[in-house]
Amino acid sequence: MVSPSKDLIVNGTEHWVTRGDHRIHVWRKSSNKSTSDNKVTLLVHGGTYSGPTDFDVQVRGENFSLMDHLVGLGHDVFTLAVWGYGKSDRPTDGFQVTTKSAVEDTTAVVESICQIRKVNSVNILGWSWGGRISSIYASRNPSKVRRLVLYAGGAGQRSDAAVSRPADSWRTITRESIVARIEQDVVVPEAQEAFIEASLTWDVKAPNGTQLEGLDAESQVVAVPEEISTPTLIIYGSRDSAYDGHRVSDYFARLNTQDKELIVMPDSGHFLFLQKSKNRFFDVVGEFINQD
Repeated sequence: MVSPSKDLIVNGTEHWVTRGDHRIHVWRKSSNKSTSDNKVTLLVHGGTYSGPTDFDVQVRGENFSLMDHLVGLGHDVFTLAVWGYGKSDRPTDGFQVTTKSAVEDTTAVVESICQIRKVNSVNILGWSWGGRISSIYASRNPSKVRRLVLYAGGAGQRSDAAVSRPADSWRTITRESIVARIEQDVVVPEAQEAFIEASLTWDVKAPNGTQLEGLDAESQVVAVPEEISTPTLIIYGSRDSAYDGHRVSDYFARLNTQDKELIVMPDSGHFLFLQKSKNRFFDVVGEFINQD
């Protein structure tokens, strides 16, 4: 993995974007070095934890922050907490937080980033549910997305029809619920601990709108691959329960671009950024979005 230069100073700043009657929290990491227009990147989180928790994991003496890694490659990096997550405003009813509302939040944030940086397009990476959000946004706004990374989601959807309807519109996030989702034999313990601490600070409640959507595959809002013309990288861990090789390969083949890659990482799960394959994951993402 490429290490940032020793004279690089990384700064973090908060921004707020208003959409309708709610505010969206945006976290930005940049450096004291100038950034070219093709290195402005947005990271979109999944259905449980907010963007700063997912993409800015801080471990003393180690780099588990995808944001910091990309800053080291010359990027100006943004992430958000969609409505209902992290520091962003939250509705009373968590079922109101849907893929549709998240795409609208992402649209507002991209517009804000383009205004801040005076650019016409950004690179976008979406993890899990964020992959679905990002693929939908890219299919509707091809001129706004320079390069697209779908990480562990978005490329064909599994149905959760066997799961019962959630009784409450919000679910509580605990240390136990986080650990239960991560393959413990390949996780890096100190990275997992940092992630847990951040989650229990900012993400102790998650809206169940996405859980409700997942009950009916027919009603899910998904992107049609033929409508995605943006250069696209799809990444999954081979042990990710969301990975369905047939669905993903079919989705990949139907993407409306010749500039596309599909990578399945061995001995890896859903949380690649906390696992032993983290360095390769970071390198693959950086190499793809740095291409001309």
